[in-house]
Amino acid sequence: MFVTVKINADLPDGTLVCHDADNTWRQATSSDVAPLGVLDASEVDGDSVRWGKVTLAGATWARASASIPAQGGWLACDDNGRVTVAASEDCGLVAPITRGATAPALDDLILVYVR
Repeated sequence: MFVTVKINADLPDGTLVCHDADNTWRQATSSDVAPLGVLDASEVDGDSVRWGKVTLAGATWARASASIPAQGGWLACDDNGRVTVAASEDCGLVAPITRGATAPALDDLILVYVR
């Protein structure tokens, strides 16, 4: 499930985003308490407004933070809207590394499930 919303910066695809302080534009989130979702793609319209397709629930690709364990885990985020693994469930899951794949590096896209 996704929505198209205004994005307040040129963020890379796979960034976890949330409402900003005014609840009008979206920005990279620094908390996993209530992220809006994962930015899948964005584009600028004819009025110079950036619009982003944001996944609110379901499987999508998100940017990895420092290190992601091979077994995956509970979805959390760092200060720049990247995915990390948390000790407790909150807003989704990070998928385990697929057979034959190597551990993701910083900013690699990894499979997550947002709920």
